[in-house]
Amino acid sequence: MPDNNSDKVLIAGGSGLIGRHLAKALTNDGYKVRILTRNPGRQSPYPVFYWDIDKMQMDESALAGVDIVINLAGEPIADKRWTTTLKKKILDSRVHSTALLHDAISQRPTRPKAFIAASGIGFYGQNTKQTPYLESDPPGDDFLGKTCVAWENASHKMEALGFRTVILRTGVVLSREGGALPKMTMTRKLGFVNALGSGKQYFPWIHIDDMVGIYRFAIKNPIEGIFNAVAPALTTQNEFINMVAEHLKRTIRLPNVPAFLIKILMGEMAVLVLEGSPVSSEKIIKAGYEFKYPYLSSGLGSGS
Repeated sequence: MPDNNSDKVLIAGGSGLIGRHLAKALTNDGYKVRILTRNPGRQSPYPVFYWDIDKMQMDESALAGVDIVINLAGEPIADKRWTTTLKKKILDSRVHSTALLHDAISQRPTRPKAFIAASGIGFYGQNTKQTPYLESDPPGDDFLGKTCVAWENASHKMEALGFRTVILRTGVVLSREGGALPKMTMTRKLGFVNALGSGKQYFPWIHIDDMVGIYRFAIKNPIEGIFNAVAPALTTQNEFINMVAEHLKRTIRLPNVPAFLIKILMGEMAVLVLEGSPVSSEKIIKAGYEFKYPYLSSGLGSGS
């Protein structure tokens, strides 16, 4: 049921998996959603406004009367092999999108109530730490860690504009409609699934419904700061693949794909699947968020 809330919400990066689900959920809640897009002529159930991160251009009328700004924009990190050019685009798309929003908001006579930004659990780096990472832990020194630091630093500049700022470090989002799940289980169409590498690496996941739920929670509650957006149940990739095999009928669990082969196929990007760290969701739970899918068994069994 709608919340009968008339607040206006502007979503940057609204055409992605999280953005699509979030826009629909917020509309059902009664919010008035508008979207920033490079292609404002495309059909959309929401009002769309032009922006171009590469050109640092934006239709600033998109911000008129807006109460909440959500930034989900960023070049996908797992779609293509990491080249020097793509790594620069991954970094720039996140930092420049945030800077563009910051500059546009700073010019407005009236400003939003809150800015809610995506970040990633890649902040902590890809390593073998065994105790769950907390939001207060230092960043990793690899490409993803440095990218998330720059991304979050850009978002922190919003705080100086005088409104509530929330940063959500996102885990691997599971949905049958897109994201990591179809890619990690693409061999299921052939009747089998494999874990990658040792399989002992942690797999910090979150169901799409909970990812959307945390954004909705951040809009409706006066929280501020950085929060990990991952499910409470710590899971390894072996456990994930075993669970997938159990849930998919007529699917065989085959031996793990060797790490060296993954590195040949994926290059530097192989760290995304060969390494992983445990991440804590304790802070968002203490803030009052209740997970719909805290355990992988319930998350894989849902229809989303």
